[in-house]
Amino acid sequence: MHWMRDTFLTVVVYAALVAAVHVVPVGGQPLPTGLHGADVEEQIELSFREAMEAIYRGRPSEAGRIADELIELAPRDPRSYMLKARVLRLDVADQNFERRDIKPQVNPIKELCDQAVAASNAILQRDPESLAGRLYRGWALMFKSQMHALANEYWSAGRRAKAGKDDLDFVLQRQPTNADALLIQGTFLYFADILPGFVKVARVIVRLPGGNSDLGLQYMNAAAQRQGLSRLDARPLIGVVYFGFEGRFEDGIVEFEKVLEDYPTNPRILEPLAVMNLFFPARLGAELQRTERGVEAHANGPEAWERKVAQRLRFYLALQQMLAGRIQSARQNLEILKQEETLEPDWLGFEVRWTLVNVLLLLGERDAAVALVEELPPRQRESRRLSYARHKSSVASEAESRALLQIQPAVRALYAGDLATAAAGLEAVADVEMPILHFYRGELALLSDEPEAALQHYARANHVQTGRDRWAWFRYFAKARSAEIHGAAGEHKKAAKLLDSATDKHLNKDLVRHVTKARQRYYENGRPGHAGEHVESKSSSEHTRAQSQ
Repeated sequence: MHWMRDTFLTVVVYAALVAAVHVVPVGGQPLPTGLHGADVEEQIELSFREAMEAIYRGRPSEAGRIADELIELAPRDPRSYMLKARVLRLDVADQNFERRDIKPQVNPIKELCDQAVAASNAILQRDPESLAGRLYRGWALMFKSQMHALANEYWSAGRRAKAGKDDLDFVLQRQPTNADALLIQGTFLYFADILPGFVKVARVIVRLPGGNSDLGLQYMNAAAQRQGLSRLDARPLIGVVYFGFEGRFEDGIVEFEKVLEDYPTNPRILEPLAVMNLFFPARLGAELQRTERGVEAHANGPEAWERKVAQRLRFYLALQQMLAGRIQSARQNLEILKQEETLEPDWLGFEVRWTLVNVLLLLGERDAAVALVEELPPRQRESRRLSYARHKSSVASEAESRALLQIQPAVRALYAGDLATAAAGLEAVADVEMPILHFYRGELALLSDEPEAALQHYARANHVQTGRDRWAWFRYFAKARSAEIHGAAGEHKKAAKLLDSATDKHLNKDLVRHVTKARQRYYENGRPGHAGEHVESKSSSEHTRAQSQ
């Protein structure tokens, strides 16, 4: 059942950005519950705005304080509990591959959702037609469904999602342009459509309605075009869908860059950009400093969640540095991560160790690499996976390691756009045969607008058989680059096949491999165009028909 768990995991990994939506309809005023006077309603809206600003500016403790004050101010209002749940959601370890530690983290959130449902039910008891009661209850049920899914409680997740969808349908039939209902329902429609076949069969058991990914994206884009607090969450969610599930990296970059205009150091937005930079040579050098600044800004921050995100950012920074002619800096960052007491998510520790072992082998330091392997229990799966480091053939020769260090300035020039200096530097080590040189010759050809020559060099990087494991990341991105060249030429099947072959079945838990699979689907589907149509004029009957498609 790992594959089914992984599907839910990947959904919630990125949903961390937008764990809940915030309720302000088209006109910018909160949908009133009828529980308060105008002054309290105004304060609720203000509190939501302040809390969301605090979250996006990296101050969730302040957001938590605001939520606690709102619960004290309006204890019968469902929004008070959902705001608190939103804050707690930041600390859930949702990128973990194993799910053992999730339940203690999500249980307090589920309790807050229950309180929001109870408060909504009280509203609906007084007025069964209340749009506010239905909207907030649907929101809470969908949020609780996500928490059940994180804890592998799929039956409960399905039941809550079905009930939540019913409430949101009620709202959208009467107010088709409600931005927040569109965002919640759009998220459900999208992810319900992309689940694998067996899970779709399981939906029948709990009578969970089907999805519609195209309509879901349209709803999300419609929500993003409206004013209100939900707009802060809509753009990152759309970026997440493009980046992590559609494989539309170019569109994802656009969405995340829009968010960074207002929140330039938000580490949760910098993280997907740092990953996508690895796939595009033109971005690799240009964006390196921004990733560095993100790590510096958050590595020692006061918030636990930002330090955890900074760990992942540092890992992607190390990968960028390893590729971009700063291999010693990459080593230093990997060693910093290696010394951290706790790395989160749970796959990060092995990825750091594996990459550091390979960097040491590339530099000719076999004893240091072996020492990292010896630290692991001998029968542990990770130890077996790294056992190649013990073989004498695993380490680069003196000539290879010397050549690697010699070309570092040329590689930096390459990604800075100085192609003549890069070409001269690579030519200076032409007598050494190693995959990394073919990789960089491919990069030089690609950046020189010579895609056919680049393909030949990337192919050679994957055909040299010596020291295969220590070159793994370079081989990986050689295939990724080749896929992009074939994709740009309209050869989508070749592109998808290359990306499929790039991913090692033993190394598939991390974000880089996950989005590679998304990019593979992108090419398998023929590079689908943009979704996100306006639904401004959709009537209630049109909404109903669209839902049934």
